[in-house]
Amino acid sequence: MEEREQPDLTNPELDALLQEWRTPLAPSRLRSTVFSSHSVPWYRRWFTSIRIPIPIAIVLGALLLFVGWQWGTTTERARLASAPTFTVQGFSPVAELRPRIIRGHHASH
Repeated sequence: MEEREQPDLTNPELDALLQEWRTPLAPSRLRSTVFSSHSVPWYRRWFTSIRIPIPIAIVLGALLLFVGWQWGTTTERARLASAPTFTVQGFSPVAELRPRIIRGHHASH
């Protein structure tokens, strides 16, 4: 390949050419991507920058629910363990048990 020879421009000619030159318009998506990042809240930029496949997101969500449920049950057990315990001292079995059935007014028998 042979190179074309172009005449060298002087500094005043380059300055004049630079003043006349207009930049081409950027595509709209590029412009919005570059210049709108400051108007978007930080949390939206953070959530949209993370890409997780849906099955993995479902598994992570289920895992978080399970861990939260386990944490809730352990705190409930701890609360129940610290509650006063019931003792049977001073109680004795019933000598004769005579149950009585109480029916409501809507029952026929």
